[in-house]
Amino acid sequence: MVAPDLEIAINFASQAVAADQAGDRATALARYMDAAGALLAIVKVERDAAKAAKLAARMETYVGRGSRASTGRSYFTADDKFRSDVAAGRAFCAAAEKRGGQYVDDKFQGPAALSRDGYALPAHSAKDVAGWVRGGALAGPDGRPVGLFGADGPRPRDVGQGALGDCWLLSSLSVLANFPELVRRLVWAADDSGRSAAGVFAARLCLAGEFRVVTVDDAVPARRDGRPAFAGVDAGALWPAIVEKAAAKLHGSYGALDSGNAAEALGLLTGLPTRTWPKIHEMLKKTGGLDELHGALVHAHRSGFIISASCGFTGLGADEAQEEKIYDRVGLLNAHEYAVLRVVDVTVGAGKARLVQLRNPWAKREWRGPWSRGGPEWAALPEAARAMLDDGRCLASDDGVFWMALADVAKYFHEVTVCRLRRNFAQVRWPVSSPDALDAPTPAFRVAAPAGEPTTLDACLIQRTERGTTPRGHHVVGDALFLVFAEPPGAVDATAGTHAFTRKAISAGSAALVHAGVEERPGLAPVVATGDLKLAPGRAYLLVPLCLNWRVLGIGSKHALAAVLYSSRPLQHVAAAGLAPDALAAAVRAAVIAKGATQGGETAKAAPGADEDERVYELDGIYVVENRRRSSYLTVTVGLGAARNLVSSRHGGVLDPSKPDDAYAVEDTLPPRSWQIVLARSPYRGSWAIQNTKLAWIYNKVRGEAHRPPVQPGGFHACYPLDD
Repeated sequence: MVAPDLEIAINFASQAVAADQAGDRATALARYMDAAGALLAIVKVERDAAKAAKLAARMETYVGRGSRASTGRSYFTADDKFRSDVAAGRAFCAAAEKRGGQYVDDKFQGPAALSRDGYALPAHSAKDVAGWVRGGALAGPDGRPVGLFGADGPRPRDVGQGALGDCWLLSSLSVLANFPELVRRLVWAADDSGRSAAGVFAARLCLAGEFRVVTVDDAVPARRDGRPAFAGVDAGALWPAIVEKAAAKLHGSYGALDSGNAAEALGLLTGLPTRTWPKIHEMLKKTGGLDELHGALVHAHRSGFIISASCGFTGLGADEAQEEKIYDRVGLLNAHEYAVLRVVDVTVGAGKARLVQLRNPWAKREWRGPWSRGGPEWAALPEAARAMLDDGRCLASDDGVFWMALADVAKYFHEVTVCRLRRNFAQVRWPVSSPDALDAPTPAFRVAAPAGEPTTLDACLIQRTERGTTPRGHHVVGDALFLVFAEPPGAVDATAGTHAFTRKAISAGSAALVHAGVEERPGLAPVVATGDLKLAPGRAYLLVPLCLNWRVLGIGSKHALAAVLYSSRPLQHVAAAGLAPDALAAAVRAAVIAKGATQGGETAKAAPGADEDERVYELDGIYVVENRRRSSYLTVTVGLGAARNLVSSRHGGVLDPSKPDDAYAVEDTLPPRSWQIVLARSPYRGSWAIQNTKLAWIYNKVRGEAHRPPVQPGGFHACYPLDD
């Protein structure tokens, strides 16, 4: 039996969660305070400490059910940058309102906004666009003019996809709407009403890790019947169409938004670290693979993270047309993004069912297999369980929200992306410049954890994508590396520089490798993240961000990266620190040896008589060669003419795959007891990335033979002595 006072506390908490999820911040805060006061009264008069603690824990568990809501604790500290961005955006909107009339964004309107810089709208989208319509002039379901958030605040069902192929963006928007505070931080008007007589709004988007305020009018592409052609406003809320237009303006045109992935979208909308699990359909073939996927989804859902799933590309059909028919038959869309709303386990008879709730951003068209709406599986569940899973009455009609068994998700989906949204984590954002050449110093970050308890660091390096910058492609790239080293205890104080992170210290392991971001570089994601790193109290660390081949990105700038240091407590000391070329090479070598594999077999074959005195290590296309002999030179020849997306240690740019092998045969000679990085891959991953590459090594017993480079600092193309 629940104690009467505890019942009062629970009722207050229930009201707080309901108000919180409805976006009523003032009421939610008041009810949370009432609940805390009622619980405190119980604990104060309870003489049995164990019982008091039990009551407190029960209350905490109950309130925790609303942990995905937003108001109880703010997600972010309102830093000066956020305040200034909001003030600037609102000031612009307010000035437009004062001028009267309809605001017209002359920087983004008409045909140029639909097709520009080589980005034409896809044919299926172009034929649906007949002109432009003022979204704020349209009436919502209640007959009132459409405002930003409608009558009920931001909701997932506000988001509906139109003729534009930007489900990657709109799916992420629908997931974001489960966190109303995040949507209200994303887009706003001149005041909190969310309405604008002039039709002017501002959005805050994060491009390559840098937040930018984009102002737009509310004129959106229209169909021939006068309704919006792309993100709709039929739900009475304009915010999805405004965010879509702001993203189109940021990238140059609506055409530039066609096709993408969730990692890019969630980074654009939040600026936070993301993690992608690629090829989840292959987990069905792996022992324990489904358990691994289940664990990752449950952890992400319980942590309140933002989750998206990509459908298709699983090889179920012999060709694309047949695969399209397979997906159409089961009610899914090939090459489409879905929002993951919930992950639950339910008891069915004597067993368990692992279920995942998803949402189609079209707000219609649902899965037709097991556990679909009207499926026989629901009859086996108790009424209370069905009611819990039917939250929002998703089982009543085709609203795009449906349930699937986890095994079916793994069968029909190829990728899951998680955006690690945390409550009250501190953020430091820092632009990163990639070196001009492989033998130039590179920037790094020296951070010191505060004293006391360990600090959780979730750092990431975000690259700008090619979207909107070149007609030849607009997809994401994945060439960034992020390495983390622990400084030797007592080596230097917080202001003495970085001399503890030398080539010798890194090679010898005294500056230990904590994390190698290269090992988790996802398929084509624009972000590489460290995940949860526990920083020891008072310990200093070196974070090494690196983009090996920025020349091939097509983005026109080596500066299009940003580091985000996302920590559970503010870091005690964060400073830029130049890392010498020899230390940079040692850092990459440490990651390759620690996380990679010793090479042999087809990729790299030793000459007859070679033994453990020559070693080749490889990690994700980066090759390190060691000559461990004491008196013989080692000649390494790399044939790169027919290879794709590779760069040699001695080659200054991108290799031309049309040239024959011998045109790009690169040869290096390593002196005794030395090592060298001889090859590094460029961004695009896949089975074809290291194609027709010939790597062979021959040792020379005659001292002084060939063109041996000096044993001195000088970047990746220089040899370095073995320090072990």
